Amino acid sequence: MGKKIRIYIDVNSLEGEDYKFVNIYECSSPEDVGELIDTVGLKAGVDYVESTLANDPFNWFKLSILDSNSAPIFESEVPILAEFAQDKIDYIRREIKDTNVNEPAFSDAEIIDKIRLAALRYNKIRNLSEVPENVWPIISVLVRIDVCYVLAYDYAKYLRLEIPGGAALSKDELYNHYLNVAEKLEVYYNNIMDSLTRKGTQGIEDELDLGEYEINVSKMLYDRT
Repeated sequence: MGKKIRIYIDVNSLEGEDYKFVNIYECSSPEDVGELIDTVGLKAGVDYVESTLANDPFNWFKLSILDSNSAPIFESEVPILAEFAQDKIDYIRREIKDTNVNEPAFSDAEIIDKIRLAALRYNKIRNLSEVPENVWPIISVLVRIDVCYVLAYDYAKYLRLEIPGGAALSKDELYNHYLNVAEKLEVYYNNIMDSLTRKGTQGIEDELDLGEYEINVSKMLYDRT
């Protein structure tokens, strides 16, 4: 059994329908067709389904809602994320101030890719359900490093950074600023890992002090076309 996933359903849209079961399809990406991993019951008034058969809780999922005769009455067109993955993505977004839901600087898929790379670098973890809860602050540090390099090098997306008072950093200033932050974070991460090697992971929160390295991508003006 894997980690239990929970996926929420808009049951209000099913009002009057004879819904009984849900087929859960796991997708490796938002573009994937998906593979059937589980069929579970859906009780009236319950707005979610759960399964322990997902290969990775950070994969994407499609749902097919069936009636009492197992005939489909609704199928999700767009893959969605399980609650656990969405919670962690939201956590990372808060850490980098990417909280504009209408125009995020990074898509959910991009955030997941950065989390996966961070977990591999931290301890060669491939399945994100294996990341201990108290290690997520370190994953956040590594994601910050990744984001800093993106902000430093990707001029096509991130044209200028507004700062308090209405002023803006030029491209060269933006490059130097975020490259400098990334380099400092690399040193910071290595120092934290050295400390944790001696002390273990129990005191991770006490070790982390990221105030100096705040990243706010919500202030970025960018063109993704």
